[in-house]
Amino acid sequence: MSQAFEQEPWLAAITGDTMRGLEIGPLDKPRFPKQTYRVQYVDHASQAELRDKYATDDAMRDHLDDIVDVDFVWSGESTLREVVRDEPPFDYVFASHVIEHAPDMIGWLREIAAVLDDGGLLCLAIPDKRLCFDVNRPLTEMGDLVDAHLRGLRAPGYRQIWDFHSKIVDVDAAAMWAGTADYTGTWRADLDPDLWAYELCLKHQQTGDYIDGHCQVFTPGSFLEVYAKLVKLDLIDYRIASFDPSQPGTIEFRVILERLSPALPAADRRATQLASIPTFDDTVPVPSAQASAEPGPTPFLVTPREEALINRKRRLVETARRLIPRRRPS
Repeated sequence: MSQAFEQEPWLAAITGDTMRGLEIGPLDKPRFPKQTYRVQYVDHASQAELRDKYATDDAMRDHLDDIVDVDFVWSGESTLREVVRDEPPFDYVFASHVIEHAPDMIGWLREIAAVLDDGGLLCLAIPDKRLCFDVNRPLTEMGDLVDAHLRGLRAPGYRQIWDFHSKIVDVDAAAMWAGTADYTGTWRADLDPDLWAYELCLKHQQTGDYIDGHCQVFTPGSFLEVYAKLVKLDLIDYRIASFDPSQPGTIEFRVILERLSPALPAADRRATQLASIPTFDDTVPVPSAQASAEPGPTPFLVTPREEALINRKRRLVETARRLIPRRRPS
């Protein structure tokens, strides 16, 4: 007899019997299984296309049959509202490690708001840049988001491609939690990261290929700062319903946004949004003076889902690396 499905505590507000939802990018490990929830799945490709894509992936080869049947393909060419067609508004949308990939984050949030009912929830798991291979990247600022939004990016722009692919570095998240790892000034040695990133930009220019990557990076605190500015500029349709900063043994922080009714007067909306911004204790340590750029192996307890996410991110990097010849500085 199979065990009853138990949802994570931060998602306890989502009930399976009455709420209708969308899960974005579940691949082979949906957070909301259809046996328990009234949920439909959204991904950038169909089930068959995803199986073909991962057929030669060593980490995924034994899990191809577990890739879920995708209900809606959202490739970026159409809005989410157009993709789900005549579906009534949803009660929740779940997206784990997805928002950082959105070329136009402001537009992405608005497209999701357009398919949510008033009071609907957008549940986000977001990587903390201090605990992943974005550690050496500068934090995303409002200027980055406004530029992408006003240009209407539907694929990563050159600056986003460059920043991600020129600065990624393999990290030991457990050692970072222990404060024994410092990757400042550490870069890849297997190739010239600047040349690699530039050639990917040229590939995008010449072929139009979608070059995936993290288009923005956050810490819990920087995300809240950006949220406050989005409120000030009337660029966001949600209040913060729940906020969980990064916890030991994880690489992410978690946010649940609640869609506000468009009928709410502007002054009340802004007051509600600003009042929802929480204070929190940031427990991610700053590397000590004795920290090393090359930490030894450290036990890091993660859930199977988190391990799958880490591996998926690594595969993203390896896939991009195969797009251009390996080169070292001459």
